[in-house]
Amino acid sequence: MTEVFIDIVGTEHVKRTAFEKDIDGLFPDFSRGNIGDTAGPPSKPTLTENREAMRLRTGTDGKTIIDAPPRYLLVPADLETGAEEILAAIQPGTTADVNPFAGKLKLLVEPRLPSGTWYLFADPARLACLRYAYLSGAEGVQVQRRESWDTLGLSFRGFLDFGAGWLDWRGAQRVATS
Repeated sequence: MTEVFIDIVGTEHVKRTAFEKDIDGLFPDFSRGNIGDTAGPPSKPTLTENREAMRLRTGTDGKTIIDAPPRYLLVPADLETGAEEILAAIQPGTTADVNPFAGKLKLLVEPRLPSGTWYLFADPARLACLRYAYLSGAEGVQVQRRESWDTLGLSFRGFLDFGAGWLDWRGAQRVATS
């Protein structure tokens, strides 16, 4: 699933297709509220601010709160250790040491993501923002074979009819590190 996220999000050092550039439509500017106001790596304050933004996000009517808390934390490789620390379960000695994010978010690390940005995604069962699909009746890799007349043997080929696209921006939150 991580590969689907990154292939759609795209990177700066990999040639981006027109479909991958659609990420700009998911995070066009600050007007939607799905870009974090405070820049920084994943930490208690930045996760708190962005979790609240996702929980208080409204539906298409602009009034109804849809309450779609984050479920996945997607980070580039350079933020992996810090993200593991903030999501670690600890046995606190005082209430001030309690980690409110332990066990709440699933960490996804994608080395092809450029450093400087991380993402939060809602649980797809709650609010799907990404959809992927196979061609009807062709789920998984399709393998074809052909007997060769000119030589003894068989020829094989495999292909995958797979597509993905953004459904809704409300289930995603982008945060810059600086």
